[in-house]
Amino acid sequence: MSSHRHPAAVTWLSLGLLALGLVYLMRMAGGLTAPDLQLSVPRWYPPLTGAVWGIGWCACATACFTGRCWAPRLISVIGVGFLAWYWFDRLVFVRSAYALRTTPFSLGLTALGAILVIAILRQRAVRHYLGESIH
Repeated sequence: MSSHRHPAAVTWLSLGLLALGLVYLMRMAGGLTAPDLQLSVPRWYPPLTGAVWGIGWCACATACFTGRCWAPRLISVIGVGFLAWYWFDRLVFVRSAYALRTTPFSLGLTALGAILVIAILRQRAVRHYLGESIH
């Protein structure tokens, strides 16, 4: 853990990751308390995926905010896994007209999010704060 002052980018990235984690923890809670509805996935799927991504993103936020040297690796692993799951889930399970119509927007938003996270993690001050060697 670094004793240096948090760069603003670390704070904003941590807040974004925490917000994403909380959204998925709400998915978990909603999946556990939802009425019996006709779903295209098993009943356990929404709460399980909500728990996995909620815990994963909250762990990333905590690691980033506290300056753990392994935070960039964790964010990368969770991020790549999340993007793979998100697009697999969307393409295999989601079949509404709305989902098909909003696919370009979702593609742009996920690409923008990934680019933003990569750009933040590559900033010199962020890399220094997270204890990475800077060449």
